[in-house]
Amino acid sequence: MSALEKKTITVSLGDYVWVAPVGGGEWDIPKAVRVVSTSGKQLKVVDNDNEESWINSSSVLKALHPTSLTSVEDMITLGELEEYTILHNLHIRYKKNVIYTYIGMMLVAINPYRDLPLYGPTEVKRYRGKRMGALPAHIYALGSQSYDNMRRQASNQCIVISGESGSGKTESTKLLMKFLAALSGQNSNIEQQLILANPVLEGFGNAKTVRNDNSSRFGKYTVISYNEEGLIIGACIEPYLLEKSRVTSLGPGNRNYHIFYSLIAGLTSQERTKLYLESAGKYKCLKAGGTTECEGRDEVKE
Repeated sequence: MSALEKKTITVSLGDYVWVAPVGGGEWDIPKAVRVVSTSGKQLKVVDNDNEESWINSSSVLKALHPTSLTSVEDMITLGELEEYTILHNLHIRYKKNVIYTYIGMMLVAINPYRDLPLYGPTEVKRYRGKRMGALPAHIYALGSQSYDNMRRQASNQCIVISGESGSGKTESTKLLMKFLAALSGQNSNIEQQLILANPVLEGFGNAKTVRNDNSSRFGKYTVISYNEEGLIIGACIEPYLLEKSRVTSLGPGNRNYHIFYSLIAGLTSQERTKLYLESAGKYKCLKAGGTTECEGRDEVKE
């Protein structure tokens, strides 16, 4: 019997149950609800967003496992490891501004689309030397464990950051790089160059899309080299798979690469005249997407 196969279920007031998705679309999944009232075969339920609705009792799939009643730090511990139970757990944590969750040795990060007080020198000090699971899930914990494994085992470590466009890969990479640089503790020119290289790469390889105002349009492979004392002695950043077609072809709501707009905005009128440059709106390759603006981005500062 599959996890979602219909069977007779007795439901009482106050029960937490999974109910079948209302629609049949690709993104519709079972929902966790609490039964607050009954009327014959009709059930009044309330979901995690406190939205009430009436459903038929035949929509009830099964009772929630106790581990799904509250959120868990590591989703390996969920009593039912299904797509919808994972999403339910992430949703509960996200509503509490908890954006990091483990799945074993993997870290799930949800883009909050706002600043959260989760980073900085205090948190770096807190997570330094801590293994994953010793403190609340955090990208610093992932970096700390990788660094400690490298020191203890004298072996290479690899961290893969992947996700949909707009999921926060670029920001996660920058946070991880800053943390690893801080762990080195050397505060040398190499660490600073490694961190300062990111804005340059973003300028030439990031662009505004319909879904993300700072979307990376290339892949980035970064190698950080350490000596036996755990100090950074070198780094190499290799970009690959750059979306070259964006230079001459833009979809609606898209911009070209940031560097073109920053170049024009950062020049004085005299400098633009000297270089025979006009405003961004004068160039087809920069305005073809219907916009030359990027909300929240200071082109002159960048």
